[in-house]
Amino acid sequence: MSDLGAITLAILVTYLGAEMARKLNYPRVIGQLVISFVLAMPVIKILFPTASIEVISILAELGVIFLLLLTGFQLNLDEFKKNKHESLIIAMLAALVPFSLGFLLGQIWHFNWQTSLVLGACMSVTAEGTTAALLLEMKQMKTRLASIILGAGIIDDAFEIVFLSLIFFLANMNNGAESAHSFWEVVGKYELFIIGIWLAFHFIPKWIQKVQRTETTVSLISTMITVGLIIAFFSEFVGVGSVFGAFIAGLILQKSFFNPKTREKDTRALRIFVFAFIVPFFFVNIGLNFDYHALVNNPVLTASVLVMAMVGKILGTMMAKPFVNLSYSQLHLIGWGLNSRGVMELVLAHIALEANLISTELYSAVVFMAITTTLIFPFVMKAVIKKDPHIMTRGSQKTTLKKKAVSA
Repeated sequence: MSDLGAITLAILVTYLGAEMARKLNYPRVIGQLVISFVLAMPVIKILFPTASIEVISILAELGVIFLLLLTGFQLNLDEFKKNKHESLIIAMLAALVPFSLGFLLGQIWHFNWQTSLVLGACMSVTAEGTTAALLLEMKQMKTRLASIILGAGIIDDAFEIVFLSLIFFLANMNNGAESAHSFWEVVGKYELFIIGIWLAFHFIPKWIQKVQRTETTVSLISTMITVGLIIAFFSEFVGVGSVFGAFIAGLILQKSFFNPKTREKDTRALRIFVFAFIVPFFFVNIGLNFDYHALVNNPVLTASVLVMAMVGKILGTMMAKPFVNLSYSQLHLIGWGLNSRGVMELVLAHIALEANLISTELYSAVVFMAITTTLIFPFVMKAVIKKDPHIMTRGSQKTTLKKKAVSA
């Protein structure tokens, strides 16, 4: 099959999955995730030759970049500032607890300490891409819990960078590179990234002001895409990661972009483009990277990785109860939101596999864990919101009422 044929098939399959989910009154992203398991079947996967899979992988990376760009642009920064205390505490516990459990699990399976560290890192990360897609689709992006989940995801990105640097460091050790040289090289790249982002926050708004005077949707969307790709490329170039750069680009654009009167229209235009054409390749890529043989070759390892990863995220989030103004039910839902893995976790696992830090069996188990945890959250969220429609906003409203009562 040609590349065009593979792209057409990928779009068709995800479209059918999304429409079936919509007919069943579930978010379209659920259908796209479920259909990815169908694409993982050997009979279907054979339709995608190696060259076509590489093309879809590139499009999937673009999908994640644009999705995080849109997420950063639509993130309710005012609400995030109100809940930054909760986000920080939850992010730390939701990363450190599964990391510790993952390392412990590695030791139980008699892995070496490097492999155990990689397993802990893979369990710690959170996939903002799929979580953001669901929140956007269910129109929950501007709620209190969404801000906390995505705020914790922002902080989790810092942990992801640390873990990614750790795996690069271990990989260099395996290849005989000098650790001191690797360490100072990483430090230099992060300094370059900080300087670049500082310059972007100061100079991009001036460019945006000129573009904004045209007041045409095409010009604004083109500028938004260009800024997002430039910063994503810069982040990838310095080793921070294109996904993190895209999210930062969205925050920059939110601060300096668009006339408030036309912002909703322009955002809607970009959202239609992202969700209709680019994001589906992200879900297709998940399916094409899944191997059913992992379930058969070592089911105990696969099950233990899955269970420990889920317990770690939810337990870590629930442990934040004494330090935050959230109910156990809200923390439980946040835990499920942070439990979703995906892009970065697969990147970490892939780099570790290429560096011979983990075995093929462990890699397959980690991929299965990533897909399963990503798939579970939409069902949990829909069920919880149906049972308690105000769970996403509860707390911020109470705070407002208390302030009114005090002033009265």
